Amino acid sequence: MNRKLIKNIPVIKDAKKVKHKHFMIKEIKESPQKAKELLRLLKKYPYVPKIIDEIYNAENVYITGAGTSFHAGLLGTYYFNKLAHTKTIISFAAEFIERFGDSFTDKDSLIGISQSGETKDVKNVMDFLEHKKYKKILSIINIVKSSIALRSRFIVPLACDPEIAVPATKTFVNEIITFLYLAMTLAKKKGITSQVTYKDMEKLPDLLAETIEKTEPSAKAAAKFLGKTKEFYSVGYGITYPVALESALKIKEITYAHCEGMYSSEFKHGPISIVTKNYPVMFTIAKSNKNIMLGHINEVLCRGGKVLAVGPEDKELKKQSNFYIPLPDANQFFTPILAVIPFQLIAYYLCLQKGYNPDQPRNISKTVTVA
Repeated sequence: MNRKLIKNIPVIKDAKKVKHKHFMIKEIKESPQKAKELLRLLKKYPYVPKIIDEIYNAENVYITGAGTSFHAGLLGTYYFNKLAHTKTIISFAAEFIERFGDSFTDKDSLIGISQSGETKDVKNVMDFLEHKKYKKILSIINIVKSSIALRSRFIVPLACDPEIAVPATKTFVNEIITFLYLAMTLAKKKGITSQVTYKDMEKLPDLLAETIEKTEPSAKAAAKFLGKTKEFYSVGYGITYPVALESALKIKEITYAHCEGMYSSEFKHGPISIVTKNYPVMFTIAKSNKNIMLGHINEVLCRGGKVLAVGPEDKELKKQSNFYIPLPDANQFFTPILAVIPFQLIAYYLCLQKGYNPDQPRNISKTVTVA
């Protein structure tokens, strides 16, 4: 990635500054504006067509990242499959070399994801591929002058401004919006009628703002519902599975409760034995998986467990849940993007309820690169 290219990336400033006690809640509430700025950038960004060509022409497309960014990449694989009928291969950055290093060729492409642009595990992958003279490296990053950006053939900037709180919030939202946008654009190139349009995408910032406004009171109540719970599960199915993993990570990061993210269908293959009276399980639901998830909810309820669910407005889902948080009516591919908001808020208020600082969780730190 050359410096001239970086210099020409437009930078859009905040429309307004809002004071909050913690950076985490401030950054959650910046998501609608940052999504708007990202979409504005992507619409005019001259390298999107080149990135799409790179993905289109690659024999294999690998996606890699760590933590939250891995979850974004995982959702990206669902978007590429569902919208563009394109196979992409996801890997933790830390395992990429051992799992795919010897089979990666110069016909393949890699998409690396890092909010800071300095994630060590991703840089290790780049070191490995550069040593083998492979140059088809793309990156989705928030800091455009970071080392990962400078070493990438093309980058997609997240347009989020620095994210100060250790838990990633607004950057995760923009990472998954980026994957949705790329998948939708690739579908157009392949002549596939997309289930998401550019006009649909323009509604996302307002939908995010509506989600924050409507779900924040419920998130506070959900934190009380979970109470002093020390362990529980978060499950999703299909496009909501990455959100289940991300919501579990947020809760672990800042509340120190053990919340395990899992594919909903796998929960019954062993882990369901943990469910006893009042044991909580969180569900993330999309319209397309409603019937499947209702069956999984009933498996928890019949064992005396409690269900906290997030999904589209639906009387049947609400009736079958002990605590239900409805999302605004929207395209089902937006469900993961909207659903992550109440889970971020639940983690935040559960953290406050326990008397912890959400911005600086113990034992972990975050790389923040300043240009």
